[in-house]
Amino acid sequence: METKRILHELEYNRGYLPVKALRAAAEQREALEPRLLAALRECPKQVDSRGDRYFLFLHACYLSAQFRNAEALPPIVAFFSHPGEFPVDLCGNFVTEDLGRVLASVCGGETEPIASLALNPELSEWTRGAAIQAQAILYANGLLSRSNLVEFFTMLFHGGLRRETDNSWATLAIACAELRLEEFRLEIEKVFAEGLVESFHVGQKEILSEIALPEATSGQIPRCRHHSLITDVAIEMANWACFREDSEPAPPRSSSPAPKIGRNEPCPCGSGKKYKKCCLDRPVHKLLERWQRAPLSRSSCPDIDLHFVEAFTALRADDTAAIAAFGKAWAGVRARLSAAVDTLAGMETLLGSVFSPYDIVHEYGQLLEYAAFVDRSAALEGVAFASFLLDQFDAESPLFRENTRAQLGEFHFRAGDPAQGEEILSALIADLPHRSIGYAYLADVLGRMRFKWNGGELLDRPRALAILRKALDHPVEDAWDYDLEARLADMDQAATGV
Repeated sequence: METKRILHELEYNRGYLPVKALRAAAEQREALEPRLLAALRECPKQVDSRGDRYFLFLHACYLSAQFRNAEALPPIVAFFSHPGEFPVDLCGNFVTEDLGRVLASVCGGETEPIASLALNPELSEWTRGAAIQAQAILYANGLLSRSNLVEFFTMLFHGGLRRETDNSWATLAIACAELRLEEFRLEIEKVFAEGLVESFHVGQKEILSEIALPEATSGQIPRCRHHSLITDVAIEMANWACFREDSEPAPPRSSSPAPKIGRNEPCPCGSGKKYKKCCLDRPVHKLLERWQRAPLSRSSCPDIDLHFVEAFTALRADDTAAIAAFGKAWAGVRARLSAAVDTLAGMETLLGSVFSPYDIVHEYGQLLEYAAFVDRSAALEGVAFASFLLDQFDAESPLFRENTRAQLGEFHFRAGDPAQGEEILSALIADLPHRSIGYAYLADVLGRMRFKWNGGELLDRPRALAILRKALDHPVEDAWDYDLEARLADMDQAATGV
């Protein structure tokens, strides 16, 4: 295949994976590399002018990684050095799944540019997390010494990362555990004590248990995909959902399809973030991999573990079966709890399980939210689930409780009880007038979400607009985290038809 034809095939997503072009690119590396470097340097201008289906930048990242082309490192770092969410919005899940592997593959031993990404507070938390992961990958593959990795991680723990909750802290803690960096145990305990790791990412017990496992030296790390370098782009991209004949997202998993959720819509998991920044493609397989590495015999409740493994496995194919399995496992959990267990950490200690309660609560709640779009029984189950969490775990972190209160209010709306839902969300606003969460949720259910019980009509868009304006005028302290200005602009545009 000629170079011109290869580039033509790689330039856009045409609804199929261009395997022949990718194989031909490897055969014609010398002729193609200058064009790939040019594509890396020209982005984002090319993406802005050519639209979402322009794929040459991503293909160039992967092929440069496969070729171990160190000349690709500067333009890749330059692009991801754009402040804020811009690179993440353009590249989507590539950032969270494979940017770290690409950086490690093209660095050629030059780690300072990667470190600069991790240490830049102006960048997206996902970009910084990928840069941290890249350093861990280099060590796992024997390309970075333990002393250099420890020196870098020490810098991150002691001032290199801002002491605020975001994904980079979770990535750092997980890397320390997977690489058995026992020397960071105290730092990790402080990180969890300060609430810097969001609870749905990973639990403290899981991290501290894994970090204490037998030492693994450089080049002998337990291998899994996210520790590996890029070797074959065609294999790496073979399972991407976008390479379908119709180029549309995969159909809903359940037999009762839920409405399509836009990338810029609020995530139905209840985080308050946009769908594309949260659960667009949550890697459930990673949770299963963790459980597979831990024998069920470690658990005092293997029956519950088996139900949860069944539930997470079903998440890949059938929401109805997953809800049934989660419900069965959760009933077993509730039967073992007493009033003295008032935090998720306490539940984790009581059960001695190989699963993390934080993952369970997040995934079960998100699953019910998806199903509640079209199934009132799922909404009612969500009401019961969120109510139980608030009643049982009354000593849990304020962040957990406010997120659960917001989720409970939304479940009431989806269950066809808007009066109760509004009472809960209004109380959340009254209790936390300086925080965005109550305003964002109430505005969404009134002015953005459409409910089956209401015939799909918006409840009250003008009042939703007023709620968002009130929040911004107040002003709330975290308007950016909840995209309040973007919410207001989108809703206002939809209302005026401009």
